[in-house]
Amino acid sequence: MIDIKLLRTDPDKVRGALASRDKKFHPTFSLDEIIAKDGEYRAALAEIENLRSRRNEMSANIQKAKISGDQEAFKQAMSAANAAKEAVKSREESISAMEKGLRDMLLTIPNLPDRSVPVGKDSTENIVVAEHIEDKRDFSFKPADHQSVGEKLGILDFERAVKLSGARFALYRGLGARLERSITQLMRASRRIIYRNIRKPLFLNRPGFPRFCSAIRRTGLYRRLYRGRRVLRSRALL
Repeated sequence: MIDIKLLRTDPDKVRGALASRDKKFHPTFSLDEIIAKDGEYRAALAEIENLRSRRNEMSANIQKAKISGDQEAFKQAMSAANAAKEAVKSREESISAMEKGLRDMLLTIPNLPDRSVPVGKDSTENIVVAEHIEDKRDFSFKPADHQSVGEKLGILDFERAVKLSGARFALYRGLGARLERSITQLMRASRRIIYRNIRKPLFLNRPGFPRFCSAIRRTGLYRRLYRGRRVLRSRALL
């Protein structure tokens, strides 16, 4: 998800970057709609801050009325404070919904291409920047690409990968997954690369991955994951 600050400060930059991408990658909502929604959200935030300030002011008036013993002023301050409290509660609920709606709209904006990437109609117009070939072989036949070889060997599954993550992803199976892990282990053993090992949690929460959570809910995977988590919790109690 792009930084909303970029959309606020330089919307033309975002428009220009998206214009260079294929239309199928364009956001579901127009940038003008998203900017307008953000304006409404920020205005609502300013409004609720004023209401909170008013509520605090009424609370101070209640204390003053108590000290002075003015029952009429006390009743008026209590009534105003309750009204301010209800107004703040109502606005907080609407702001929460506005924030979620704005976030969902921002999630439809794809990543912006780097300025160094040339614009082309498709991958056939890609520019070769560099080649590192020590021993280029000539074949008497047309060699198959890695995708065809991987599918024939049953180590790559692009059809399932598309359903899971979209185009240009691969699902590694059997020896393919083993090969991938072996390459990763080789990289870890290399002394030329210095990094820190991190093992992430196995489960994700909604704020941590909203798009993923939305996707697994649509596919019904959420119930299976949740059921699996309940089983793990039950086992932990044994």
